[in-house]
Amino acid sequence: MLVLLALTGCDLFASGQEQIDDLQDTLDGLTNPLVVQGLILGVAEPDSEEIDLSQTDFSKGTAVTVFAADAASVNEIENAPVTGASISVKIGEQAAVDLEEAGGGAYKVAGEEVGYNASAMAELSVGIGDSAAGAQVMLPPPANATLPEQHDGSELVIDLSSQEFDQILVVVFDAGSGEVTFSNEPKDVMELYEFSTADDAGAGVTIPASAFPGESVYAVGIAGLVKGDSDNFSSMNTALSSIQAGQIKFYPVSTLALP
Repeated sequence: MLVLLALTGCDLFASGQEQIDDLQDTLDGLTNPLVVQGLILGVAEPDSEEIDLSQTDFSKGTAVTVFAADAASVNEIENAPVTGASISVKIGEQAAVDLEEAGGGAYKVAGEEVGYNASAMAELSVGIGDSAAGAQVMLPPPANATLPEQHDGSELVIDLSSQEFDQILVVVFDAGSGEVTFSNEPKDVMELYEFSTADDAGAGVTIPASAFPGESVYAVGIAGLVKGDSDNFSSMNTALSSIQAGQIKFYPVSTLALP
């Protein structure tokens, strides 16, 4: 009986210690001052010859953008950029690629050397002095979208609610001039934070009629994004940090009058 009680006491102590360790890990994640917001955006080759990406920013291939900040709350993110960090991204079995500092806490890389590989794990590594942090996200395939080839120029709703995406990124440009007429792509750290925390963002995006200002062929790019699980973040604020990934695919939508 004494042996049984002793063993039971050890089990209870071990269980209690495990709960304490889990609680401490959660607390460390919530109070860590390092905030990292990242976006990995692959580019799928268009199926249509009407769409030419060579004169757009999407011609470079996969783009990785990371913002790093030293902030204890969301109100401090914009005003506390981290400079001089060493940041790299590794996709699947590919070699790690270093990001270049772009100012204001932003780090970027784009090109064929960052090959988007659906279902591969992307690993983000952040080094600041002697400290190291990291995050992971599984790269999803392109969204399965159906768009009208002929359109009357009214607003257009992109609905991916039946697919397992957390956000939808949409870009529209005139296929003739290359002019962007609509985009919800985040451009700074606060836009990326708000984009990652938006409620029901994966349900749908409404492209306004102003995105189709005249008779032309428009390239409508759609990317279903997923967010990395905060359980796979290390040494960063898990409440304010996020890493998102997806592959954008462009579809031709014509507003030209039919003959």
